[in-house]
Amino acid sequence: MISVKLPNGKISHLTNVLYVPGIKKNLISVSMMADQDMQVEFFKTHYVIKDCRNEIVATGMRVGSLYRLDAKSIPKQTMVAGGSTAEQLWHQRFGHLNLQDLMLLQKKGMVEGLSIFRNIQLNCDGCALGKMHREQFPMHDRRKETDILELVHTDVCGPMQTRTLGGAYFFFLFTDDCTRYSWVYFLNKKS
Repeated sequence: MISVKLPNGKISHLTNVLYVPGIKKNLISVSMMADQDMQVEFFKTHYVIKDCRNEIVATGMRVGSLYRLDAKSIPKQTMVAGGSTAEQLWHQRFGHLNLQDLMLLQKKGMVEGLSIFRNIQLNCDGCALGKMHREQFPMHDRRKETDILELVHTDVCGPMQTRTLGGAYFFFLFTDDCTRYSWVYFLNKKS
């Protein structure tokens, strides 16, 4: 949500906006206004956006073929809707930076508009999942076969997306456990 000051001095609130403080243009999506039960009226020289109580929320002038928003954003009043705390939001904005480093940025005044953190603990599901580890695959004490063709592994693979020059969609693989020598046979049908 962002608060804007209209030319007549009235302060209005626009919700569900993408706010970029340094952008040089103010753009409004008419479909987003309609989704929020706002009424947008276009005239030859200007437009008016009204809320469900028929109060003017924003106005704009036509410049060439574009309708521009005549409003000035009020700094430091931009809020984020949703369940995220300020700490979580800044943590995500800085690529999941840890809380101590965020507090250091705040202490040294390195980031303009950085919120004051009150919550000491930061719980981030993405960071928790990223720090999880998997157990290693167990190493079996199984001995390798010492005689040729004592143990042969087989597998049927397919159907492949592209047919071979011989017309096969499948292949049959045999691998000798002792020598690791492999044979491949191409099959037209799995049966």
